[in-house]
Amino acid sequence: MSHSLVAYLPEMKSKWNDAVKQARNGHFMFLRDYMDYHSDRFNDASFFLLRGNRVVALLAAHINDRDILSHQGLSFGGWIQLPRCLHVDLKAGFRLLGEEMKRRQIQRLVYTPSPYPYHLEACDDDLFLLKQSGASLDQVKLSSFIPTAQFPERKSEQRRRLRKAAETSPCIIEETADVELFWEHLCRFLAQRHQASPVHSVAEICLLKKRFPENIRFFVCRQGEEFCAGEVIFLSQNVLRLQYTFYFEPTSQSYLNFRLQESICRNPDLHRPWIDLGTSMEPGTENLMAQLHLNKENFGAHSVLMQTWI
Repeated sequence: MSHSLVAYLPEMKSKWNDAVKQARNGHFMFLRDYMDYHSDRFNDASFFLLRGNRVVALLAAHINDRDILSHQGLSFGGWIQLPRCLHVDLKAGFRLLGEEMKRRQIQRLVYTPSPYPYHLEACDDDLFLLKQSGASLDQVKLSSFIPTAQFPERKSEQRRRLRKAAETSPCIIEETADVELFWEHLCRFLAQRHQASPVHSVAEICLLKKRFPENIRFFVCRQGEEFCAGEVIFLSQNVLRLQYTFYFEPTSQSYLNFRLQESICRNPDLHRPWIDLGTSMEPGTENLMAQLHLNKENFGAHSVLMQTWI
């Protein structure tokens, strides 16, 4: 079989997007209208992998100094595999990528594959090939996922208490189009609670919401006109991800956040096979925030690894 690696160019946008939509581990984050929103910060180095004239995989990547990364500007990256992508195709892809890195004098591949709940079909050949080539596991994070089919049946004493408490606090749960007001609340919550700020600026999230109105959604729990709790969700083919959360004291409002999350997770219009509650790691470290992780377990979640190889 003859394989080739072709560097992505802007005029190939439609071809790239068509391939992402067919992929067995595709995600709307890999579409160029998402990837390119921060193109001023990431030096794109994405590739098509071809077998003959057929595209069998894509690599969403960028270059930083002497590294090629897949992908620091996204939650994850790795080979985006089309349905007819074979083990031998990815083996050739890694070989050709190594040759390209040598030509460009790039020293390392930093590779963060998508976790398996995001896969429509099994596609872990890349992990096997990384290990076979001598790559090492550089970082592991624990992410929390709930299989949606089991969500209604999973019960815990904490969930019963939270549900009972939330029922005593009347509120309205709804989707909101007021992204700027939502973002004000989120920024205040993150600053007060975690001394942090959102990854996206308000201008960026407004742009992405405009480009992906069905994939990026904003839900709030309000009492009167006041937002008491809020969730940004990212909807991909296989996963409902709780991307951003805010709520404020008093404690009753954390109950309302629980009620909001349950409402979202039980909404048939938002149904996906998996619910992603995100990682529970201390920023910039490999330390697990045990209480946060326990809270997610009490909500019905269990751990899935987020891996980075070099």
